[in-house]
Amino acid sequence: MPSFATRFPALFSHSARQHASVASVVTQGLDLQARLTTVAGAELATGHLPGSPPRQLRLCCLRTPTKVKIFMYLVDIDRLSTRANLFYKGCAPSDGCAARPLPETGRHLFFDCPRAAAVWNRLDVPIPAGSFSLWDLPVPASTSLSTWSFILAAILWSIWKSRNNLVFNGVSHSTGSTLRRAGDGIAVWRWWLRPADRAPLDSLRAFILARAVT
Repeated sequence: MPSFATRFPALFSHSARQHASVASVVTQGLDLQARLTTVAGAELATGHLPGSPPRQLRLCCLRTPTKVKIFMYLVDIDRLSTRANLFYKGCAPSDGCAARPLPETGRHLFFDCPRAAAVWNRLDVPIPAGSFSLWDLPVPASTSLSTWSFILAAILWSIWKSRNNLVFNGVSHSTGSTLRRAGDGIAVWRWWLRPADRAPLDSLRAFILARAVT
């Protein structure tokens, strides 16, 4: 059986733990640098990688642009360039959230910060306590796993874009505008799906847009 370095050379070159044992990679997942090359991103999006099988299966089956698959993987393993991660690497003066005086970890940014929590509350999605994988979030009733994974990606992407606009441009976004951005993303990405899979996605998009004006 070929080694990971042989099978996925580009991803291996981005590993922050190149001397880690195979056992630690299987149990803890890949520890990648925040920014990947196009080749490494393609390996991540299409390959069968070490880690939790359900997590990798959902990632590989997620029919979104490759950059979104990479984003979702980095969110799940908390390797995005959040203030906490940048501060840990010595690349930021503090680890504070731009909206609240708390460390901007991945958990805080996407779920616990009041701006993010308001988005999930509008959609009636309960957030588990403690540490959890993205793929552990409860799937709404009457929603397929593939459709929910697509919706989840759009919501997280929108929260990230809203955060970046606040950090870099000083522009604050309301809960409604963040949800509308998620709806815009779904409208664009839906063309990546088979025609038969678009109808349930459109229904959930309509629900999200309705909650944007609640």
